[in-house]
Amino acid sequence: ALSRSGGHQKLVLKGEGPPQKGAPERTGEGESNSNKDRNVVLQRREEKKKVKQQTMLDIMMLLDTTHLSDIRKEFMDAQDGLELVAFVEAMLKYLSKDNVDPNHLTASLCELFAQVDVNGDATMEWDEFYEYIHEQGMAESAADMEKTSMMKYNARNVWEDRTLPKRVDTVTYYDMTDWVGITEHNSVHVRIYDITARKNVHTLTHKAAVLSSVWVDHKGKKYIVVSTCDYAITVW
Repeated sequence: ALSRSGGHQKLVLKGEGPPQKGAPERTGEGESNSNKDRNVVLQRREEKKKVKQQTMLDIMMLLDTTHLSDIRKEFMDAQDGLELVAFVEAMLKYLSKDNVDPNHLTASLCELFAQVDVNGDATMEWDEFYEYIHEQGMAESAADMEKTSMMKYNARNVWEDRTLPKRVDTVTYYDMTDWVGITEHNSVHVRIYDITARKNVHTLTHKAAVLSSVWVDHKGKKYIVVSTCDYAITVW
């Protein structure tokens, strides 16, 4: 509609007036669609990232770490790295297949290969594989340490001693030996076990409760150094 004001004509659209103070400005349809497209792209990227992380986690949870040396040998024997089919076949040898869909597992391994083979040369070398699982494992553990771990460890009851009179506070491995030192809660003893012979071989007794012990190999001489709560150390 046209209205006159001061001898001039002014065009006023029905149903629209000047923007109200504090009211949000209207954006065009094109800009709105652009924002929606951008959000869709970001959402898809996040979904792909989660899929990749889950793929890596699924495989690592099936991997027995005792077979890492065997997997490395597969890579070393290939010399120039493993191609996709060889990689999948090698991994299937050492992954647990209990209650796992073989088709899903194969697809996950193919996805893993694509993630590692970033240069697209269709081969994977051991260094690439190990660096990738290490980096992904560290990232995963940092984000979800309480929920998951990088590798799956299988507990195996080789030998146990349930005759200890008190709660164990520390277990210390003595380097380059078959011995471990056991410190019990508020105890004056350090019990030394030979894990190969599977028995208690020495018990070192002190005047006060033991805090910790360490094995020292110095200039060909071997010692066990023990600290106690009476501000003393004893060298055996």
